[in-house]
Amino acid sequence: EEKSRMLDIPAKNLEEHGVVSEFTAQKMAEQARSKTQSDFGISLTGVAGPDSLEGHPVGTVFIGLAQDQGTEVIKVNIGGRSRADVRHIAVMHAFNLVRKALLSD
Repeated sequence: EEKSRMLDIPAKNLEEHGVVSEFTAQKMAEQARSKTQSDFGISLTGVAGPDSLEGHPVGTVFIGLAQDQGTEVIKVNIGGRSRADVRHIAVMHAFNLVRKALLSD
């Protein structure tokens, strides 16, 4: 519901593609960039646990990065970790994605 409301992603798109999906990560990053009028928009959507969600196992995370050159989405699998660890490691992956984009400019 928050993804739909805050980032203007139609609920029907979330129902069709799932909250945890490449599509949703892409749209979230693009909307974050657009709404903040920033050079970059970053998004994370995934399953931190303790249970699986939408058929995705715990530790599945999609990370999106929107910028002038387009939007990139990566999927990472951080299984076998605590909920806090999954979230922490996912954020580190997101920071690394931004770092690489900054270095490529």
